Amino acid sequence: MKNVIFAHAIEMTALVWLFPLQRSELEATVEEKADTQTNRFIILNGKSIPLEIIRSVKSAEHYLVVTTHARTSEYRARMKDFLGQVTHEDGIQIHRSFWVAKEEALELAGAVVHTQSGEALPVSRGRHPEVKEWFGDNRKPH
Repeated sequence: MKNVIFAHAIEMTALVWLFPLQRSELEATVEEKADTQTNRFIILNGKSIPLEIIRSVKSAEHYLVVTTHARTSEYRARMKDFLGQVTHEDGIQIHRSFWVAKEEALELAGAVVHTQSGEALPVSRGRHPEVKEWFGDNRKPH
């Protein structure tokens, strides 16, 4: 009987002291992995889109036409809603109606941005100096 009580005491000690330590170590490694994976999502009209798959965004009246690697989709949203969720490092607004991702923009030729998908997107005169500087900062032809 003494052995059973002694074994029970050891089990309780393990449950109370050791398992919480193990769980906190596991939670710490999960948090570290989450910090290294910086998957960012853009929320448009209640739908979530991974930022890394977005190639370009075009404003068309009350809608945003979002071109991704796989398809083109329309969302009822404003360009302002989209621009509030991205940074200057993610891409650049080249016109009041156009935004292009950093990986998608190949070169600036005059007032046109050539993209990897073969599109030629217009650059507005007012934004041209900023777009030219952005291309220079990202070491892309301009």
